[in-house]
Amino acid sequence: MGNLESDVLFIGFLLFIFTSPISSSTIQLGSKISTFERTHWVSSNGHFAFGFFNRSDQPNQYSVGIRFNSHSIPPEQQTLIWVAGADVSVGPGSLLCLTKAGDLTLSDASQGSLAWSTNTSQASVASASLLDNGNLVLLDNGGRIVWQSFATPSDTLMPTQSLSSAQTLRAASRNAVSSYYSLTMADGELKLNWETNITYWKSSVSASPSSASAVLTKGGAFQLLDRTARVVWSRSGDDHDDPSVNYRFLRLDVDGNLRMYTWHDSSGSWRSAWQAVGNQCEVFATCGLHGVCAFGANGTAECKCPFAKCGSGSAMVAMKHTMLYGLYPPEDAVARASADRCRSSCSRDPACTSITVTGDGNAECRMKRTRFITGYEHPSIASVSYVKVCLDPIAVMPTNASASTPGRRECGAVYEEWVEGGVERVVDGRIGGRVDYEEAERALRIAFWCAHSDRRMRPAMGEVVGVLEGTLAVDLPPAPPRILEEGVELGECSGASDMIS
Repeated sequence: MGNLESDVLFIGFLLFIFTSPISSSTIQLGSKISTFERTHWVSSNGHFAFGFFNRSDQPNQYSVGIRFNSHSIPPEQQTLIWVAGADVSVGPGSLLCLTKAGDLTLSDASQGSLAWSTNTSQASVASASLLDNGNLVLLDNGGRIVWQSFATPSDTLMPTQSLSSAQTLRAASRNAVSSYYSLTMADGELKLNWETNITYWKSSVSASPSSASAVLTKGGAFQLLDRTARVVWSRSGDDHDDPSVNYRFLRLDVDGNLRMYTWHDSSGSWRSAWQAVGNQCEVFATCGLHGVCAFGANGTAECKCPFAKCGSGSAMVAMKHTMLYGLYPPEDAVARASADRCRSSCSRDPACTSITVTGDGNAECRMKRTRFITGYEHPSIASVSYVKVCLDPIAVMPTNASASTPGRRECGAVYEEWVEGGVERVVDGRIGGRVDYEEAERALRIAFWCAHSDRRMRPAMGEVVGVLEGTLAVDLPPAPPRILEEGVELGECSGASDMIS
C-alpha cells in the first residue's frame, strides 16, 4: 500500500503564500492577515503557522489554515492540520481579521461576503493565540478558552486533541466520492462512514455506549476513553513511544482510510505508522462510482471498470471472488435464488445493472438497480458478481462550469435545516405525500451548487438538467457563504496595524 499512501499524503500540494512570520503568544484584537501582505501568525515554539494558503492548481483561490512550520520539516512537507470552514475558499485581496468585537472572520473580497466566522462576538474575547500544540484559541480577559480550532476539526487529529460524539473528521474533498468519508463516534464506537448510512470500519469496542471521547496521545496511541477517562480501546503506531519522533498526527485521508503519520528526520519524510483499514479494498468506494478494487501482483490496490459499451442488447459478465455494492442509492434488492435464476432475473429487468450471488450458504441474490456501483475483489470472497457490460457509466458532475447569481441570506438557514433534518424538513408540509423526495434531494443539491461562491464551481445548464432528470450524479454541496451582516464591512480591520505583543 506504499504507493497509495504517498499519493494520498501529498495529493493536491498546498502552496503557502505567507513568508513573513509574526511570532508571539498573544494576538491582539484588530490584528489582520490578507492575501496581499504575505504574513502569518506562528506559535511561540515556531512549530506551527496560521495564515492563507492556496492550491497549486487554483492560484487565485485561497483558504485559511494551520500547518507545520518547524525548520526541520522542508516547506513542501509542512502539511496542513486544520482548515477554517473545512472547504471554504476566497478570492485575492480577502482578509482574515480578529475584530474589535472578538470575532475571527474570513471575508471574501471577490464576493463581498463573509465566508467564515467563529461567531464569538458575544463571548468577551480579549485576544487569540496559536498554542505550541497547533491549537488556535480565542481567550477572554481571564485567559479562559472560549473558542478553539481543536473543537472544530477538519480531517486531522493532533496529539492531546480529543474527538467527541459531537465532532466529526471529514476527508478533504478531492472528488464526488472522497468528500463523503467521515470519522464519527456513535454508540460507544469509532466508525468510518461513507455518507451517513454505510459504515465500513468500526473500533469494535466491547464496552457499553458510555465512551466519551477519542484522543491521540503524544506517544502515538489512538485511544477511546469512557466518561471516567478509562481506556476502553487503543491502537498504537509501530513507533509508539519512540523518543526520536517529534511530530505526529492522525488524518482521515482522501482515500477514506484513517492513518497515523510520524515525521522521521532520518528519511526527511512523513511515514504511516498505523492505518485503520489494512486492506484498502475494504474502504467503501475506493474505486469511485463504477470501479471494482482488486490487488495487483505487487500487493497494491488496483481499480477495474467492468462496464463497456456495446451496439445493442446486453450481456452478463461474471466476476469471481467479487462483492459489489450499490452506491447511489445504496440499497440492494435481496432475494433467495440460485445464481442462474438471479442472473436471469437481472437480464430481464431493464433497471438491473448488476448482481452479487453470495457464497456463504444463504443463496442470496443481491440485485442493484443503480449505475453507481463499487466493490472489491479478493480470493477469500466466495461471492460471484455479474455486470451488464452494455451500460455506459455516468460521469459525476464536472467542476469547471460557470454560471452566475450568488445565494441569498436565506440559503444558509435552508441548508442547515436540510443537512440536519433531511429533505423532508424543507419540503412544504402542505404537499403531503405527493412529493418525490429523491427528486427533491437532487433539486436541493444542484440548487446549492448553483449558489456556490466560486463561479467556477457552478454547474452549466446542461448539467443542471441532467441532475434534475436523474441521469447525472452530484455530490453534497458545501454550505453557502453568509452575506455580510448589516454594519459589518470588509475593511473593519483595514486601518489597524498587526498588534502583536
